[in-house]
Amino acid sequence: MTNHQEPREKRSLLSHPLTNVIVGFLLTGVVGTALTQYFFDRRQDEQLRAQRAQARQDALDIAIQITAESQIRIERLAEALLGDEPRDEIDRLAKEQEDAAVEWRRELPRLLLLAKDLLADSDYKVFRKNVENRLKEEKLDPLRQCLKDALAHAGDVDSIRRIVGDCRFREGMEAAAVCTEALLSGLHEMTAADGGVGSGIGETKRRDIAEHLKDACA
Repeated sequence: MTNHQEPREKRSLLSHPLTNVIVGFLLTGVVGTALTQYFFDRRQDEQLRAQRAQARQDALDIAIQITAESQIRIERLAEALLGDEPRDEIDRLAKEQEDAAVEWRRELPRLLLLAKDLLADSDYKVFRKNVENRLKEEKLDPLRQCLKDALAHAGDVDSIRRIVGDCRFREGMEAAAVCTEALLSGLHEMTAADGGVGSGIGETKRRDIAEHLKDACA
């Protein structure tokens, strides 16, 4: 083959009707595969984000339900004691209160994991301190102990009133409710934000929530 023949053959090959078909087929296959993979990955990422958001919301819903029930049981038992209701009713409410407290303690790790997933490290430490120390140890545990002391005097309304008054039960219930509302509403805002606190609701809002938690559970 001469040097003059090679360019002619190349031009002939490039101008062949099947060349464009073959090249087009190859490009369609490569680009089409790449686009298909891109949209598949994007859809999978969206599904994972949706699943994660739903898991967060489910955990928050459980935390709200169990926390509310725990505090309602505390208040209901106090009302029964102060109202001098029958002993069997008081015993039933006392058991329900204890069961609710156990369930709340069981679900507490899930609530903290949710917070850890949403909060910056420094803010998570504040949140955890508010839940474990200020809400549980400083507010809920004393309320439960107050009722335990009052329960030992079931039927003696005067003694129960004195015990409930000494432990400032009503004030304690209000403080626990304020702290709980701040904790759960703060988490709700964080959970509703796509991508978490830092990217979803902004740094300023994140700081505002953290400050509100500290004030509400002081």
